[in-house]
Amino acid sequence: MVSFPSNLDNNPRRYGLGLEGYLILFAFYLVQYFVIIYANSALVGAALIRLKGGDPTVGDGFRIAGSRMGAIFGYAAISATVGLILRWFSERGSLGTIAASLFGLAWGLATFLAIPILPAFIVFVLLLIGLGLISSTLSGIFASAVYSYATTGSTGGFFGEDLIRGAFRSKA
Repeated sequence: MVSFPSNLDNNPRRYGLGLEGYLILFAFYLVQYFVIIYANSALVGAALIRLKGGDPTVGDGFRIAGSRMGAIFGYAAISATVGLILRWFSERGSLGTIAASLFGLAWGLATFLAIPILPAFIVFVLLLIGLGLISSTLSGIFASAVYSYATTGSTGGFFGEDLIRGAFRSKA
């Protein structure tokens, strides 16, 4: 029969991980989530090619995932943080385990479509950046025409005089 020292008990809080343990656990979660999300992104990328009528290869999927490394790493860091928080809650007794389970379920449901949305989100962000650049450019051109009209009385023929005069109307 094996005997254990008498000073040991079943209190998990007494034998907690400590800061170093949590840092190692976070690094483990980060690597684990990164690999999972990277592979899922490759799968989704290849599936989207196929759904559009293409004939994807494994390399195509991994190229798509590879082109989104920053977003995948960011999502893995968020997932690792959530995983670490869930672990911390689960070590806090029965209520913590219940809270971790409920929050874990909510997190799983909330992120169910995260990988397919990840490529679409990047396209959306790029579209917004492009629209912002176009808007800024057009605003600068219009401001130049208004300045030209205010200083010389001419719009240069590119803008109607009524449009430029309208820039000086009172809003009341």
